[in-house]
Amino acid sequence: MKKELKKQAILVAAQRLFVEKGYNDASLQMIADEVGTTRSNILYHYKSKAALFEIILKDWEDEWVVTWERIKAGKCHPSVQLQGFFHVFIYEDLRHPLRKAFDEFLGDADSKQKEKERWVECDQESIAFILSRGVSEGYYNIETGQMNTHVNLIVGSLYGMSDTMRQESDEQIMSAFKLFLEIYLKKIETDVNGFEGGDNE
Repeated sequence: MKKELKKQAILVAAQRLFVEKGYNDASLQMIADEVGTTRSNILYHYKSKAALFEIILKDWEDEWVVTWERIKAGKCHPSVQLQGFFHVFIYEDLRHPLRKAFDEFLGDADSKQKEKERWVECDQESIAFILSRGVSEGYYNIETGQMNTHVNLIVGSLYGMSDTMRQESDEQIMSAFKLFLEIYLKKIETDVNGFEGGDNE
């Protein structure tokens, strides 16, 4: 029991320091000092700083899964689901307290490439689900064999705008996403949907 309490205390301290200082500047020694233990004791419980951070990331990922399942289960128009995905991406993902640390963690393109690809694939699968539902229910007209192109267009635009507009306000970023979505939907929507857009708060 004492061992588990120590592990939990290390996780709590590590998350706070990662949020405050980012991944690069939060050292294992800082975490050890915060908990009142030694660096070697942290390495006894967690094999590296990266392994410790990955466990903290798992909690963030679990939060996203819960949110996505809520969006996915909605019976609303698929275009409203897309808006919901964009909203979560900006307000809960892009602005997440661990975002700075996460970006630094993924900064080494070679060693973290698989981790990057896994997160991108997660977003691609979510967008593919929404678009496929739109096609199957007659809301969208996407040619056979073009689904991956559409998915990559949306995910690429999300990532690109979030990078180039990172210093802008959340409202400005959301406005840009809505403009993109409005233009994109005009290309794929059929005449049967009646989607009027609007906020997904």
